[in-house]
Amino acid sequence: MPKDTKEIENRKEKTYGWLAFLVLVIHFGLILFSILPATKITKPIHAIAKQYAEPIFKQRWAMFAPCPTLENRIKVKFYFENDTTDWIDPIDDILPIHQTLRFSYHGNIAVGYYNMLYWLKLDIDKLSITKNELQNFSDLNDLRNTMGNRLLHKYVFGYANETFQKKPHSADLIISYRSVVDGVETTYLFSNYK
Repeated sequence: MPKDTKEIENRKEKTYGWLAFLVLVIHFGLILFSILPATKITKPIHAIAKQYAEPIFKQRWAMFAPCPTLENRIKVKFYFENDTTDWIDPIDDILPIHQTLRFSYHGNIAVGYYNMLYWLKLDIDKLSITKNELQNFSDLNDLRNTMGNRLLHKYVFGYANETFQKKPHSADLIISYRSVVDGVETTYLFSNYK
């Protein structure tokens, strides 16, 4: 092989090597920028990095660690024989304690709370219950016989017994589900819950 041909081959190999190195640097740079908090880099760079990385690395399955798609809340107003409470969110006292004491029983209560609201949402969707409109719970016979309602009843009246040391004769409920994907909030309003 003539010397000029060998020199040309060497240059080609070096050029290809540098191009491969540059592609790897850009690739790993974009991956790194895509996982950095948006406040640490400029918005245009973050947007480009996200567009590059998401089609490849975005998690779209929920086998081992499902990502909640709803933020669920319930507010309750209890009616006792001689008095009425203000609106109460039963989980408000539990969550701060759970955040501080991760291995206490408060985590089990929080999981039970969100599981109960999950089951109730499945039942509500299956039965096509009207959204954003006050409904007398006594008129919803199909919902009264569901697993979600049984869990809700135990939770709501168990909370009342534990907190107030007496059983209410009824309650009003505001149950809201907010999608973390698109921000849409759905609310169900029930009166005369027994």
